[in-house]
Order: sequence, then structure tokens, then C-alpha cells
Amino acid sequence: MSDFDLNRLLDEFTAVNDSDAALLLVLEYRDVLLSNEAIALLESREVRGASLPSRVPILRDFGRLYGADPAQFYFQLFANLQSRIAMRRLCLLLGDAELDLIEEEAMQATFQSGNGSEPIEQMTARLTDLREMRQQSTAQLQTLIAEDQLIQDEAEAVLPLLAKVDEWCAQEDWQASEHFLLVNEAELLTDEAAGILLARVAEKQDDDRLQQHMMVHKRAREIGAVAAYAELRASLGEDQVDLAQVENLLVRWMQAPNWPVSEALLTVHEELLVSEHGEMVLRLLLQHNTGNASLQEHLELLVACRRDGIAVAYVGKR
Repeated sequence: MSDFDLNRLLDEFTAVNDSDAALLLVLEYRDVLLSNEAIALLESREVRGASLPSRVPILRDFGRLYGADPAQFYFQLFANLQSRIAMRRLCLLLGDAELDLIEEEAMQATFQSGNGSEPIEQMTARLTDLREMRQQSTAQLQTLIAEDQLIQDEAEAVLPLLAKVDEWCAQEDWQASEHFLLVNEAELLTDEAAGILLARVAEKQDDDRLQQHMMVHKRAREIGAVAAYAELRASLGEDQVDLAQVENLLVRWMQAPNWPVSEALLTVHEELLVSEHGEMVLRLLLQHNTGNASLQEHLELLVACRRDGIAVAYVGKR
């Protein structure tokens, strides 16, 4: 293999985040990646900070096994794979002779372990899976890999939404919860998010706040987030803030013909506008009108009013 090809292969090996993918690369390109040349090159990259330090020991350890005990080399690769997709790929990459070695080593490992222990049960199940996979044709294995990969991709695709749902449910109070939902409603007010919430509630049936979030989510999809939270506050006996009124007053404030009138309007409605609700609504307006210079200027002014007081914030405007 040319220096260019070796460098490209090492690039791929150090770039993969999935441990199964890294191990399968070691298996597929074992004669190249486990060579002294490849290990030395990877070590030099590590010194220059161009690769992940954790990958050099992998090549060293498997390189020693490959040279001294090939049966253990194949078995250790097999034993460290995490997914059925990876195990099926292993069956496609190896011939019967290597797979026979893996079976022999796996059987020996089960005999050496204590009866009823978790490791022996796991190895027995893994050995059973391997034997079943060996009975399948190449076409069958390829089809099953494609199907499993599709399921895995779909599961991974939902992870960001899962994290967002959890973040929403973990907000410190209902005001923060409402703000978070309003900012992320395009993602959260969906069938997928509803399914995640349902699963979370099933996992934690005694979590009242989670139950309340599921109720709010259902109502928000029916009548809108603002109205849903108004219902929630009414049911909890909390003071309600009319965000529609806040928005109307903010628009009037921003349309003031000059800064003295602007200051007067804000002073009259200070309690409602110079508040977290006022800032939240203004940030939402800016989010839906990205790049609007007037909105940005008024948001900065409102933040300054909340921090320093109206009179101080308007000093530079007079």
C-alpha cells in the first residue's frame, strides 16, 4: 500500500467515533493497520496532535495478538463488537477457517468461566448468534445489515429530539418551560415528541411534573402553547400573564415616533414590559424576524432597562 493510501486509511481509522467501526477496519485491513509502519506513522501523528491518542494502543495490542496468537486475535475482535450489525459484517469479512477459530475460543471461554455468571451467559448468547449468522447466505446477511442499519439510523435521528424533550421537561419553572416551548415549538409540538413524552411517562409513572408536561403538550397542539400554559396556570392558581397583550404593547413601544415617547410608554407599562415576559416575547419576535435592526436595538435597550433601570438605559437616547 502506498504512503498516500496508508495515510488515507489512518485518517478513516482515527475519524470514526464508533468502536465497532474501528474494530472492523482493523479486521478488514489487519495486514496494513497492524504493521509496524502503520503503528509508527500513527504514533508520529499523535505526537503532532493529528490523531486520537486512544487509537495507538488498539493497534499495538491487536498487532501483538495477530502476530502471536491469531485465534485470540479473531476472538477478541469478536468479543469486543457491540452490535449485531458489526457481528454480521464480521461474518462477511472472514472465512470459515477464521470463524471456526472464533467458535473454538468462545467455547473455551465459556468453559473457563463460572456457571451462571453474567459473562458466560453473554458469551453463550453471542456464540449462538454467531452460529445462526454463519448459516445465512451472503445475500441474507447483507439484507439484514441494511435493515438493522435503517433501524439504527432512525434511532440515532431521534436522539437530538429526545434530548430537547428532556431539556424542556427539566426547566426550573413553568415560565421557563413556556419560554422553551415557544422557542422550540416547531420541533416539540410534533407526533415524534409526543411519542417520546409518552415513553418517558411510562418509565416514570409517579413523576407528576412529567405528567403535567404531557398534558400541556397535548393542549398546546390543540389550542396553542400560550393558551395551554394559561390553562395550566389557572389550574395551579398562579398569576397569568397575557403574552398577546405584552406583544401588542411592545409593538406600540417600538413604533414610538421618538425616544422621549418611547421612554414614556415603557415607563407607563414598566411592570408588564420590563420583565422576563417582555424580554421573552421580544426575543421570539427577533427569532422570527432575524436580522431586523429595530428589533435588535429594542431588545438590547430592554435588557439594559431590566439591568440598570429605564432612566439609566435611556441616557444615551436623549
